Amino acid sequence: TIRLCQRSSRSFEKLLSERIEKSMTDTEKTRNIFLQKIMEQYDIDFRNTGIEHTFAVVHFSTLLAKQKNERLDLAQIASYLHDIAYYTSHYEGNHAKRSADMAKTILETATHLSPAEIEVVIQAIAHHSDKDKIHDGLCEILKDADVLAHALNTPSEFLKEVEKKRWQNIHLSK
Repeated sequence: TIRLCQRSSRSFEKLLSERIEKSMTDTEKTRNIFLQKIMEQYDIDFRNTGIEHTFAVVHFSTLLAKQKNERLDLAQIASYLHDIAYYTSHYEGNHAKRSADMAKTILETATHLSPAEIEVVIQAIAHHSDKDKIHDGLCEILKDADVLAHALNTPSEFLKEVEKKRWQNIHLSK
């Protein structure tokens, strides 16, 4: 009887977990995956920096997407994953490309986004370090949100030159 109750309890927990997972939005799933992956980072200061930076980018991208009538969910998903390679493995090479590759795998397996939606997110992540170039709407939102997050935590005199130029051209009102 005890084993039956334990099995029933585990079955109920699994069913409840599956139902919660199904009711989560793609943005919530992405946020949870980001947090799960970054919590594996042993350097606590680096982990905390990653969390602070990423959440700042999410907030700024949400504001910019609202202002530009772009999809909030795609802006937030791109923001959660834009530096995933850097903050989970200290990868400093072309972290934008590596993060885009990681994001593609995550989005294809954990979300209900269409291939076209995934491609838009992947392109934004892949180009977010190209601050001196102009791309489509979501790419520009992610780049601007990244610069705003850097400016929030870095005195402007320490921003990269290309970030300073972008910083001067960001308008948060219509």
